[in-house]
Amino acid sequence: MHEVGPMDAYTPVRRVGSGTYGDVLHAVDTKGDFVAIKIMNSHTLCVSDPLQLPEVATLRRLPPHPNIIRLIRVVVTRDHTHLIFEYAGGGTLLNFLRSSGPLKEHMLRNIAFRILQGLYHIHTNSVIHRDLKLENILLTSETGDANGDIVGVKIADFGLSRAQGSRQNTDYVSTRWYRAPELLLHYSGYGPPIDIWAAGCCFAELLTGDPLFPGDTEIQQLQLICAFLKPLKPDACKGAMHALPRFITENMTVSDADIYTLAEAREALRRELGCSHVLADLLAHMLAWNPEDRITAQRALMHQFFAI
Repeated sequence: MHEVGPMDAYTPVRRVGSGTYGDVLHAVDTKGDFVAIKIMNSHTLCVSDPLQLPEVATLRRLPPHPNIIRLIRVVVTRDHTHLIFEYAGGGTLLNFLRSSGPLKEHMLRNIAFRILQGLYHIHTNSVIHRDLKLENILLTSETGDANGDIVGVKIADFGLSRAQGSRQNTDYVSTRWYRAPELLLHYSGYGPPIDIWAAGCCFAELLTGDPLFPGDTEIQQLQLICAFLKPLKPDACKGAMHALPRFITENMTVSDADIYTLAEAREALRRELGCSHVLADLLAHMLAWNPEDRITAQRALMHQFFAI
């Protein structure tokens, strides 16, 4: 997978994006197959061996799966490291949302199921994605099948991924709008439930076209979550939620009636998103305050919403 030498085997077609680590190109190989190439400056990488990059290490560790982007190879030239990925011609799920508008439930069901299949595969193999958002989910085609369903869905961008239980867990993970409460409370013992929370935020956004919790700061982000879901009872704030009562005391005015329950969260989601009761129930379980209470990807795949 790791090669040192020229990039003669690939002909660039166009630049499709850029980010912290460099540019992303669409290119064609010598067989005429399209690929996506992430180009990074080798001199600014955090590791000397490109195979130790979190994204590379994770994708080499994960067995192949239809809902995970495939890393084909890594090519190193004098100044740059090139990650060669399979080509997903449908672009990002965010761009699809912007061009097509909010999704109907039947289309969301199809996409959500595939995202959860990808997360189940990731979590089963002891990996946390840590940056799940619509921009990091790719479609293999801009159009659906004969029924209009999107069938090719790929979770991508594993640059912030970590092995479960890694000592490298850091405070900054995930884009703010998709960040789970335990991350906002700077709990270092987080795990796969942070990906489930992010997925729940993504599914809600696909229904309305707008982020569910669009906070401008970490404090406002947690305030929005508190206002929507209602705060946990103080005696329920243990483990990952132990810092929540202090946050509420310092940053919010809460009456005794403003207490979180799963039933009220489900109703708030149904009302705000205009969705069915069964979908609101799935989302309420994905957006449970305490990570120990959050539904797993495996159990989410068995939820009644996907049996309809």
